[in-house]
This record gives sequence, C-alpha cells and structure tokens, in this order.
Amino acid sequence: MQESKDIMKNCSKAKRRKTEKMKIPQKLKVGGRIYTVRFQKQHKDSLLGQVNHTTRKITLYRYSDLEKVSPRGLEECLIHEILHTINSITDISLKETYVNRLSEALYQVLKDNHLLKE
Repeated sequence: MQESKDIMKNCSKAKRRKTEKMKIPQKLKVGGRIYTVRFQKQHKDSLLGQVNHTTRKITLYRYSDLEKVSPRGLEECLIHEILHTINSITDISLKETYVNRLSEALYQVLKDNHLLKE
C-alpha cells in the first residue's frame, strides 16, 4: 500500500494521436456518450488533465510547471480522466484519492501485461 502511495501521481494537480505506447484517440465513447479528447499546451493551475461532463471534453495538458509531460504521464492522465467520466456517469461517488489509486493501478496492469496498443 505504501508503495502505491509513493508512485501515485495526482492527475488533477477516426484519426488517432500516438504517444510512445498508447494511441490517444480524438474521440472516446464512455457509457454510451462520446467525449472529445484534446491537447492543450498548459493549464494556468498546472493541471495535467481535466474532464468537462457538460461539454463532454477531456483535455490533456502537454506542460506542467513549464516541464513537458511525458508520454507515460499523458497515458496515465487519460486513464485518470476516463475514471472520472465513469464515476460521473455511474454516480458511484469515488473520492479523488480513489480515482488516483485506481488510475495508477489500472495503468500499471495494462502496461505490464502489454494490453496497450502500440
């Protein structure tokens, strides 16, 4: 459990776009709803990503605190935002801490078992 806490990253602090290991789509279907995935350079509050459920847009930021976000960071962040979307659609009321833990664990399982498309 402590190891999880140590490696956990807080994500909150058609055509396809490719990172090193995962193809990040421009559109994503979650719970029957279509979300647009877009990239922006940087958020004023140094967020790595966010989801707007009203406009159905997931935004991933390429820079945080003037440092470029790694492809792995973008992949983890997309999974994090997908979990927020699932949380909202299913109304299961997960706290941010649990979304962080689940996104890190899910990313690790997908990556370590070569389940991510290259």
